[in-house]
Amino acid sequence: MLSEAYQDLGKSIKEVKQKCLAEIKLLVQQAVTKLQGNGFQVYVAESAARASEYISSLLERNKPVLLAGTTIDKELGLYEFLSGQGYEVIDAGPDSRALRILSLEPGHPIYHLSGYEKTDICNRLKAYYGENDFSLEDWQEEHFKLLAAAGAGITGCTAIIAQEGVILISEERENIHIASTLPPVHILVVGMDKIVHNLEEALLVARGVSFYGMGKPVSRNLFFIAGPSATADIQGLIVRGMHGPREVHVILLDNGRTEALKQPARDLLMCIECGNCLKACQVCQQKGPVFSKYQAPPFYSSWTLARGGNQGDCLNCGLCIQACPLGINIFKILKESGQSGLFGEVT
Repeated sequence: MLSEAYQDLGKSIKEVKQKCLAEIKLLVQQAVTKLQGNGFQVYVAESAARASEYISSLLERNKPVLLAGTTIDKELGLYEFLSGQGYEVIDAGPDSRALRILSLEPGHPIYHLSGYEKTDICNRLKAYYGENDFSLEDWQEEHFKLLAAAGAGITGCTAIIAQEGVILISEERENIHIASTLPPVHILVVGMDKIVHNLEEALLVARGVSFYGMGKPVSRNLFFIAGPSATADIQGLIVRGMHGPREVHVILLDNGRTEALKQPARDLLMCIECGNCLKACQVCQQKGPVFSKYQAPPFYSSWTLARGGNQGDCLNCGLCIQACPLGINIFKILKESGQSGLFGEVT
């Protein structure tokens, strides 16, 4: 059985993540040097505000901005920030865009429509646009026209390989491959806790996301980015932006992570965002995505929800801890960190 083949996977990932967190300062330095050597433009953001301001400085006013596959969107409030700045922000994944239009929360970090009936979503979209003016086929066609017109794509990633200065992205259904290749500018916003030493560690994490998050050994798309696209086919001259973005920016986000390494919240930075805690949480099953928005820590990354979480409805049953493949004691960490004031202080 598949589960038997991966029975030690969580333990192996935990060991890798613990080792990487213990060496995070050195890994950040190595990653920055290697990424820059590969043509990436790298910015280390100490806070959410600085990251958001830097992203805004990279965008063109008259072109849509794609947002895909980044849990840090919630941490930064990126959609709201950029919309407030006058940018047209489009969720690259049609599922995500539909939920955003309807002011609904995703039900799972990978399968966003989990917990919703697709017919109900379609009926809500019809009511939103007007029964006579809506067809799912036309809506999808319009969606892909917006993707093609984008001036920049903002994504996250599964891991940054410090040794090689390479990005690894594991994708299931959020059109990250479009947001990262179609627009002329690609912006990766990544927590520094995503940095690993080498390719083997990155693939281990990617397998964990696929297995624990989707129940299969490999996600639908698994790809590497080693720098801006370029070709030297014509007279040996290097031309950038031929088969993808001409610029690739990597924003390494701290936003309290360095400080958290000294606090009870340290283990939260091991989260691989598989969503298993959501499946196990009884309150989440009853209340649905509205509850998961505030409560289930690894959803939108454990770090994000821990900083803004509400423990009021938690049953303290421990099922999320049992479900976590890395054994993160979510409730204990939230309680201790809340008492220390860490999550209330970091902005």
